[in-house]
Amino acid sequence: RVHGGLFSFLVSSDMASHGKMVDSDDDDGYYSEDDYETAAQSAPMAAGGPGANAKPAAAPAPAPRPSIETLSREERQAQAMAKKEEGNTAFKDGDFETAAALYTQAIELAPWEATLYGNRAQAFFNSQKFDKCAADADKSIELDPNFVKGYLRAGAACTRLGEFSRARARLAKVRELDPSNKHVADELAQIDNALAKMSKAEEFLAARDPRAALNALREVQELAPLAPQVLVGIAEAYILLRKYEDAQQMVSSVIRNDDQNVGALYLRGVAYHYLDNPEQAANHFRRVLQCDPDHRRAQSFLKLTKKLAAAKDEGNTHFKARRYNDAVAAYTAALAVDPENSTVNAKLYANRAAALKGLNKNAEAIADCTTALELDPSYLRALTRRAELYLATEQFREAIADYDAAQKLDPENRDVASGLERAKRELKRASALNVYKILDVPRDADEATILKAYKKKARECHPDKHTGSEASREEAERRFKEVQLAKNILTDPEKRAMYDEGHDAAEIENGQAQASQGFGHGHGHG
Repeated sequence: RVHGGLFSFLVSSDMASHGKMVDSDDDDGYYSEDDYETAAQSAPMAAGGPGANAKPAAAPAPAPRPSIETLSREERQAQAMAKKEEGNTAFKDGDFETAAALYTQAIELAPWEATLYGNRAQAFFNSQKFDKCAADADKSIELDPNFVKGYLRAGAACTRLGEFSRARARLAKVRELDPSNKHVADELAQIDNALAKMSKAEEFLAARDPRAALNALREVQELAPLAPQVLVGIAEAYILLRKYEDAQQMVSSVIRNDDQNVGALYLRGVAYHYLDNPEQAANHFRRVLQCDPDHRRAQSFLKLTKKLAAAKDEGNTHFKARRYNDAVAAYTAALAVDPENSTVNAKLYANRAAALKGLNKNAEAIADCTTALELDPSYLRALTRRAELYLATEQFREAIADYDAAQKLDPENRDVASGLERAKRELKRASALNVYKILDVPRDADEATILKAYKKKARECHPDKHTGSEASREEAERRFKEVQLAKNILTDPEKRAMYDEGHDAAEIENGQAQASQGFGHGHGHG
């Protein structure tokens, strides 16, 4: 049964293909040194005979290695059995790789021996090379149709590969040849249980219940760790859980073994789409369509991926050209393309915040950064951008909180450290004198504007104009000193720069503050 969901691509258990049996690359040879001809012919001595001027004899030429074809069948059989015993010893010691290599040497000598393939199949099984095990086991029963162990090993290997129909066929032959075999019933029961679990997992995925599906598929995976349909099902569950990196990892082994596995290719494309890698996503969807031109979901996702990437690029192009209104419009349109794509949409909100900041719409920009962080709490760029906006709007405690959070995400980031230091200074200064407010001038006021404002404020609060009570005169003197301090700070470029960095005005005037070596804040774009 299939529900038409992602998992349905590989519900058929015979989709995977086995790798072919390969010969061992060992060059240790099949013979010991005793098998070689070692009698060397003496080279003639140099003229003059043996004596002080005689040249040493030339090294004997190596004897040719005997060819297997020169041996009789009986000799080959005997040597093969010797290699088999060596392999058995290695197998008992738990060295399955060496055992397989020794069985390979034995097979080269006696390729007609079914038990040799059977033994190597078992070594491959214990090494979890189930495809090679199945190939060897099938070869053993081809050589000996009554070789029960061959059918058992083929069935067990096919089960681990998720090829349940093929496994049933091999196990049915065991039951025919050996009705009393105790292993057959256990293997068949495991297969039945696995198929039932897979059917339930399929239902859970159709109902968009990925956690229940994962629980069922994990149980099947214990029996069939390399079953592509199981790995693809797990990957689909991860997609539904928005664990896109895990989904990619799960299908990678499937694609390595079968680069035309439609289900695995499709799911990796979906993962790339949600990880904001449109190029790789589109590449995978095209590969799916090469294998299956009528794959509707790949067709739809390919269009969606291209549309989303184009919309985001349009916004970025406007932003780089400082066409902020157009950038805001483009990012807003892009946000409507794929509402489920939290990774990309977090970047779009952060990008729109940057454009809104360019339009001096700081409150809206802060709101967009907040939405970006709701979609992706670990999005450093949105966090630092909001911190900068909080600084610009004199919300210093909020800025400190964001820089603290950013520093936990990236402890070595120097821009974050500099921003945090500045935000703390600004908070300290907020309760102290604000020289711009004292003179009632904007932060970007030039010197002429500052001096004009100073003269006006100085006349207003000059103590000589306040001849009332003693308290009134003292207040006028205090304000007049503040006006003088503000003028001194803002008309001295070095002092003004230090004040703008967040240093206290009184400390600057008293020479207690030092200019910091701050780092500029990055304005990277997603």
